[in-house]
Parts: sequence; C-alpha cells; structure tokens
Amino acid sequence: MDDETQQLMQNWYDLYMCALKCYLGIEPAIDIIEPTQALPANLQPGDGTGRLLIRIDFQPAILIPATEEFEVQIGGVVAPIITGALVGGQYWLIVQTPASIDAEADLHVLYSMCGIETVDTEENAVFFGDPSASDVVLVIDTSGSMDDDRKMESAINAAVLFANTLRDNDRIGVIEYSGKLSGGYGRAEEVYSINTAAGHRQDVENQVRDLRPSASTPLGTGLLRGLEELNSVVPAERNDVRAIILLSDGKENVPNYWNEPPEGHYSPPEPPNTPVVNTFDAPEHSEVQIDTVSLGPDSDPVLMAAISDHRGTYRHSDIVSGTEFSAVDRALFSSVAYAAGNTGIDAPSDLSLRLSNLYEHLHNDTSAKQRILQKKHVTSCGKALNFVRRNVASFKEDSADIIEFPMETGLNYATITVNWTKPGAKNLQIFLPPEQNPNNIAITNGITNTVFRVDRPAAGDWRIGIPAKTTGEEFFVTLSGTSKDIGLVRALTNAVSPNFPSPGDPINIVCSLFGDKPILGAIVTANAISIANEEASIQLHDDGKADDAVADDGFYSGAFTKTTQGGAFVIEVNAAWTGTDGTQHSRIFPLSVSIPELDTDGDGISDQDETRLGLDPEDAHDGGEDPDRDSLPNWKEHLIGLDLFNPDSDGGGTPDGVEVATGSDPENPDDDAESGKDTDGDTMPDAWETAFGLNPEDPTDADEDRDGDNLSNRMEFENGSSPNNADTDNDLIPDGKEVEEGTDPTDSLNRIMPGGNDDVDSDSITFLIVVIIFLLVILILFFIYLNK
Repeated sequence: MDDETQQLMQNWYDLYMCALKCYLGIEPAIDIIEPTQALPANLQPGDGTGRLLIRIDFQPAILIPATEEFEVQIGGVVAPIITGALVGGQYWLIVQTPASIDAEADLHVLYSMCGIETVDTEENAVFFGDPSASDVVLVIDTSGSMDDDRKMESAINAAVLFANTLRDNDRIGVIEYSGKLSGGYGRAEEVYSINTAAGHRQDVENQVRDLRPSASTPLGTGLLRGLEELNSVVPAERNDVRAIILLSDGKENVPNYWNEPPEGHYSPPEPPNTPVVNTFDAPEHSEVQIDTVSLGPDSDPVLMAAISDHRGTYRHSDIVSGTEFSAVDRALFSSVAYAAGNTGIDAPSDLSLRLSNLYEHLHNDTSAKQRILQKKHVTSCGKALNFVRRNVASFKEDSADIIEFPMETGLNYATITVNWTKPGAKNLQIFLPPEQNPNNIAITNGITNTVFRVDRPAAGDWRIGIPAKTTGEEFFVTLSGTSKDIGLVRALTNAVSPNFPSPGDPINIVCSLFGDKPILGAIVTANAISIANEEASIQLHDDGKADDAVADDGFYSGAFTKTTQGGAFVIEVNAAWTGTDGTQHSRIFPLSVSIPELDTDGDGISDQDETRLGLDPEDAHDGGEDPDRDSLPNWKEHLIGLDLFNPDSDGGGTPDGVEVATGSDPENPDDDAESGKDTDGDTMPDAWETAFGLNPEDPTDADEDRDGDNLSNRMEFENGSSPNNADTDNDLIPDGKEVEEGTDPTDSLNRIMPGGNDDVDSDSITFLIVVIIFLLVILILFFIYLNK
C-alpha cells in the first residue's frame, strides 16, 4: 500500500470515527487501570528520559482511539507519548517521564476527538524515588494432598529460594494452612514472622523445612491469616510493595471460603461464612496484591485466577514436565546470533525446579526485575571443584561442570539463582569478568539453591562452576535484573477474571518491548501447553497483520487456539533482539491462563477430570455413582477433593460420607475416632445425631420420620439429607421423592444418584412440555375459531 492510499484510508477512518463520536452521540469514557494511587508506578528520579506504561480502560469498545488523541500529564507537566496501542481490550500508552518532579505526582490523562473531551486523574499515582522495598507473606497449602508427587518438598524449596532472593530491606512472613478448628472453620498458623528483625534468609529455611502436610484446604482462612501477618508491619514508604503469594494444590473445602461456600461443602451456621473477597475489597486493603500459584491437576485454576485479579498475577505449575521449546524455536532463536548461553528457552523438568522457577518470577514481580535468561544443565564430568577463583581467565575448564552466560549491558541490579534437585550444599564457584567488583556480590547458600545478588554487574562472560560428584543431576540457572535502558517489557493475555474465554476461544498473547523507543525486529515466540497436553509454539508479530493491530509499534501479538478442553494453560513468552550497538538482549515471561473446563454431560465433573479418573465424560450416571460405597456420589467427592475409590480418604477409620455428614474433616485422620462414635448403635454417629437434635443414646429414633418426607432418620443420614427439612436442597421436590426417583436430595441440580432413572438428559420431561405446549396451541386455535 502506497503512502497516498494509506493517507486516504486514514482520512476515511477519521470521518467514520467522528460520525460515531459526534453525530451518533456516542461519548467516550476512560479509566486509568495502571498506575493508580493504590499501586503507584515506582520510577527513578532522572533527567526526563524515563519511561512509564499507562493502561487505560476505554469505552465504548466500538470506538477505536488513536494515540494522538491522548494527552498525558505527570505532576502537571506534559509527558510526551512515545507510542500507544489497543492491547487485550485496553489502551496502552508509553510515555516519557518529565524531569524534576516531586516524590509523588498525580497522573492526568485527557482524551479528545471532534471537540468531545473526557479525562481521568489518579492522585499520587507516580512515585519518584529509590527502589521500593517489599513486604511479602507466603501462604502455603499444607493439606494432605500436598504429600503426593513431592509437592510439599517442592513448595518448601520454592519458599526457600524466594527468601534467598530478597534484598536486605525486604521483609517476609510465612503462613501455612490446613485442616479446621473445633468450630468448623479452617486453621492457619504462622511459620515465620514478618516482624523478624534480621537474618531472615537462613531462618526462613530453618522454619519451613519442618512443614508437614495433613488434612483439608481452608484456602480463604490462609488468605485472612496472611493479611493479618502483612498488616502487623507498617510499610517504610508508601510505595513499598505489599503482597501475599498464595499456593494451593486443591479446591477449597473448608471455610472461610473466598466467596460463597462451593456446592456440597460444609459451612458452620454460626458464625456464618463471610466471603473473604469482601475483606480484600475493603478500601483499607486496596494496596495489597495477591499473587496465586495453582499446583497440579486437582487445583482450581479458575478460582486462583479470580483471586489473583486482586492486583496480582496468576501462575500454574503442573506435576508433569514443564514447557520445552521445539527444534524450530531453537533454530529461530539461534538466528539472532546470541552470545554463548543466552538462549533463554530451556525449561526445568523436575517439579521442585519448576515451582522454584515460578517463585523467582514472582519475586521479579514484587521487585521490578525482569527475567533475562535461563538455562538447564545436567552434570556430566563428576569432578569436584575445591577452590574459589574470581577471574575467568584463571580457572581450568576440565575441573568441573561449567555453566556460562553473558551479563547484559546496562543492568543496575541482578540476581543469579542456581537450583538443583538433590538436597545438599554445593559450594558453587562463580567466575567474574575482570571489570566486576567482587565486593558488590552477596551470596546465600541453601541446601537446594544458591543465590548471587549483584549490584551494578559488569557486562561480559560470567561462569559458574558446579563441583558435581555425581553425573546426571539437573541444575537450573536464571538471570534476572533491572535495566536503565530496557524498562518497559511486558506480556499478557486476554484471559482476565471475570471475563475468562470459553473452551475453544483463542488466547490472545501480547508482548510489549520498549527501551528509549519501541524495540523493532525482535524474535518473539510463545510456547503454550494445556493441562490436557494440547500444545503449540507460535511466533508473535509486530507487522500490523492478523492478530497485530499496528505495525512497528513495539507490541508483538499472536493467538493460541488449542483451547478446546479449557483448564489451566502454561505459556512462556521469549523475546530476543540485537541492540543498535550490536549487543544481544533477551527477556522471558511466564504466563498462566485459566479457562473454565468443559463438562459435556453436566454431572459436575469436568471432561478432563473424568478422563483422568477413568469415568465417561459423556455419561452423567457416573457422576452419581459411588464406587467406594462411602455414601458420597462421585461428583461430591470430586468437589470436596476426596478419593473416589477409597471409602476412607484419610485412613482414619471413619468413612468419608460419615465425616462429611457429621461436619468432620474427611482429610484429617485425627478426628475420625470422635466423628465415628455411635453410642446407641443405631448406625447414626453421635455427632450427627447431636447436630440435628436427635438423642445419641436412643436407638429408636433411627426409625422416626421427623420431617414427614417418607425417609426415616437413618435413611436421611445414609442419603446425606436433613431429618429436620423435608426438602433439603430446596428444589420443591421432597427428599423421599428424590430418593425414590434416584436423584440426590442434597443437590438442587438433581444429578443422578447410583441406581437412578435412565432419563439422564430429562428427555421425558422435555417431551411432556412439548405435549403441553401443543395442547395449549390447539386450545387457543379452538377459541379463535369459536369467536369467528
């Protein structure tokens, strides 16, 4: 397209937009999403060469704004707009920050077109000052399922790595949550106090190594206790980051709940469950960000993503191997003429390394760092390295396994993390370029990681020697840092709570690359894999075609389309480019996306989970079956997070159905003796009888029918219904009738129970409705005939 044609099309587009905005009376509205007073931008004082990303919600969507229609002021001074684009339904502006601004400054955005103006202002949304500190509380799931697949061990190693990457002025607290208290609400306990004065790195490791999994998942209680811990300290500065990082491998099944109690879950009548989300929505907690990590296939990605929508980010780690880039991607990246080791496309295969990798990314999120490169290494030489050398030229190549990588030019601060699979101190050796001052390096050693924290790292070749005494051990090395030259690098998707895509909808991926101007000509790829192992490698483009809106604006776009099953999707975006001075650069962004899972037969168990559990995703009957005969249908066991094929999931001696009916914890063996006690021998546990006003010492009340629904008290217990309510699920069908018809008296959706009727899709009811409508039509026609 020549310039004249392009200008003509632009003129017609401008006329079209004016018609929409002016003549049709459609008025635009803008709302600043980022930065805000609650979560301000933290910028270094400078000479007016800094960069700031502003994210704006622009309505209505039918209007498509142009960058030149915006004006931005920071602290009353006009900030020149470098570029702007529509990204994921938002409008992003990249602006140049003015010099000589006070510590806190208001952000003012004006939009005008055809004489119509709209404006939004965020007071004190931009903070100019030294890098902020972080107050972070790790909230760790210690429920019984964390004992499987080395999940607890991996969570401990990840927490230790996070602590070891902290800066000296950062503060950390640790909370663990599992089980419930006598009143029915969840239990959460402090493991490490955020008020600890000093020595936090080693102390954190000493404390979290003692964590042991048990019992259920009171996710909301863990969050509330984490907030209490965070509020126990006063931020040193207003721009300090205040964050909670929540880890869970299951579905919440004990109050407090994040929102309303999930279907089939117990909630104590007094005091009633207060949704935890209400607490975090309160104005006094507006500055707290919640980052979430869902772990494994039994977790709840949709819930965890929704929780992270409270100013945080969502991450997912599966139990199986992490994302690996294809040979095509590797060839593509090698064409950028990288320096040795700067590939940035390796992913760890061990669960502990993958989870630690995610937590290092989360630390980057709370400290304004960016992942520059990462590398997986498997030891081979098996030779010990028993000395320390501080000069690249003086070490012997054959003395140990060597991991080498280039340090990017222009970094202000960097962290190098080395993680390994077999516990035990490694005494790693680091070899520095001659220009590097060794006094600017602080080292923290753990039994599964070593972290190097470097002020003003020198560019050049850096090498790490691994004194490996055995071959075949996996190591994973990362380099992250802050750069004065490359500051605005971001990746995101369109999958944002509460407007998640549906199964089959594409996941749109956008990566922004900016230094002092948009970075053009980069190679940007994304590798995505779903929980159902649907995977693809795609290239993101900045060419104005297909998924990319405007060419050469620094925004690279693409779409992942293999989303038919829904669930959690793990995406890694890799960007590589050559600077104008010939230096090589790279950035790595992990993204996790949650799409509600498909449930074809509507039995309350997703297709993916049914396949994994050996059920039929097209047969609603199996959702109501009870293969372990514990009086809980499959759909309810799955919702609670129990074993469908084990009548006593916690091995405590009392069947799961009895524990659920008595309000006990089916994942805690310690309460089984009490929950299974039956003094009068009428097969109804004492706790259940007491809860519903029966006499645990009178066996005759088992045959009574207190609510007149044609179910004896014993039958009410066996079916999980209430002996004091003839319609337990309030669906206008008496409990006795539901049991007779084979539907669940505790489920208002009337899912099929074991042995229930075969009309799974309710086609008999549909037929009856059709017949009634047909007769009504005939009756109406008859009356019309009579009137004529």
